[in-house]
Amino acid sequence: MKRSILALILAASLTALALTGCGETEDDTALVELSDWRSYTIVRPDEADQSTISAATTLVKAIESTTGVKPQLATDWVKRGESAPTGTKEILVGATNRPESENELKYSDYTVKFENDRLVINGGSGEAVLAAVEWYCENCLDGGVYIPADGYTYRGEYPLENVKLGGIPLSEFAVDGGSSFTNEAEEVKARLLTLTGASPKEKNHKIYIKTDEALSILEAEVKPDGEDFVIAVNPNGVGIQNAID
Repeated sequence: MKRSILALILAASLTALALTGCGETEDDTALVELSDWRSYTIVRPDEADQSTISAATTLVKAIESTTGVKPQLATDWVKRGESAPTGTKEILVGATNRPESENELKYSDYTVKFENDRLVINGGSGEAVLAAVEWYCENCLDGGVYIPADGYTYRGEYPLENVKLGGIPLSEFAVDGGSSFTNEAEEVKARLLTLTGASPKEKNHKIYIKTDEALSILEAEVKPDGEDFVIAVNPNGVGIQNAID
């Protein structure tokens, strides 16, 4: 049996990393009470993934459960041609259109900070945003609403962050399974995001999953296609799942 897709691509043994499994954190974070938190609105992106939506809802419920007061929840939507508001008291959850939400966080990284009278809870992915909210609820809600005095940042570990494929950083590749391997492509993509730290955004190069009847049902192989790469498997075999595993 030929080696797995990711082993063939990376020449590495891959182990998926849990979002909160390992990384660098700041311990003994000093907290400051946000005394006027009742005047704050929780704001999430108008177009958000399910994890970010869940994160915002989780924060609302946690504050209500802790304080007995349910904060207002809104999205960052603004009318066409108008700019995002400034000077408003908001708790920003996820990559909103507010300038305070801008970050250079990698996939599993997240941060909690206070900037321009706004509490910012953000991460390099929707899953990281949810992890950030969970950290905040566990550490900063205690009969009131608090903020980390100097901010808090979690940094994940990315063993394949500097790996290149054909001289191109692995993080720049999208995975395309066509109509036959949609689920498998999503699984490979998820692993690559976790292991490289790349954010789920537009990629410049592709790894295609295609069929090749010359291969046995257990085989999979990788070959270059210009600056892209092709993962080939037998159309009737289980090579693709063996490759992912």
